[in-house]
Amino acid sequence: EQIQKCLECLRKEREEIQRIQARENQRTQVLLSQVATKRQKVIFEFAYLSQFLEEQQSVLLAQLEALDADILRQREEFDVLVSEEMCRFGSLISELEEKNERPARGLLTDIRSTLLRCETRKCRRPEAVSPELGQRIRDFPQQAVPLQREVKLFLEKLCFELDYEPACLSLDPQTSHPKLLLSEDHQRAQFSYKWQSSPDNPERFDRATCVLARGGFTGGRHTWLASACGDPGESQV
Repeated sequence: EQIQKCLECLRKEREEIQRIQARENQRTQVLLSQVATKRQKVIFEFAYLSQFLEEQQSVLLAQLEALDADILRQREEFDVLVSEEMCRFGSLISELEEKNERPARGLLTDIRSTLLRCETRKCRRPEAVSPELGQRIRDFPQQAVPLQREVKLFLEKLCFELDYEPACLSLDPQTSHPKLLLSEDHQRAQFSYKWQSSPDNPERFDRATCVLARGGFTGGRHTWLASACGDPGESQV
């Protein structure tokens, strides 16, 4: 009989271990599924960000290509204009040099028109790049400032999020208002219209329906996530 009782006890323990194994295996699968979901979310978010940045890069590079094309076009127009001016002045110089070699008697009647053309002929002062185009080039970095600012803020926030460790806090049942029902792990509180039978602790809230967190820290940077359910204005954190 004693052996039979021992066998029953051992079988029950084995069954309990099997139940624990099944439960933990299921819990592990749930956690693995959650990790896989988060992995896909990270991949999607970074793919979206990468696509957005590539599109913005294409837009900015296209604008720079347009500026390059405008600079080259204006330089080509400038070179043509300078060549024309050089030809005109070269012709006048050659004409004056040729007439300067003539005898003085035959020069007086023919030189007047040439000198008049030289006096009225003023050199144009062309610019290789127009002021408007130069202003567009100077203004270009300002167009990228909003993107640079947003990317900087995103990177700062991302580094902050990746660097922190959530603070392990739980709700203190010694401070819980009697109308608040705490979960077994003291991670959640639920409002109840029924007044709970609770020890009369001096630190317990008896007017405001509140509860304090238990645990703390003396230094460093800490963050935590909290969610409030219910109608807006009824729950606060």
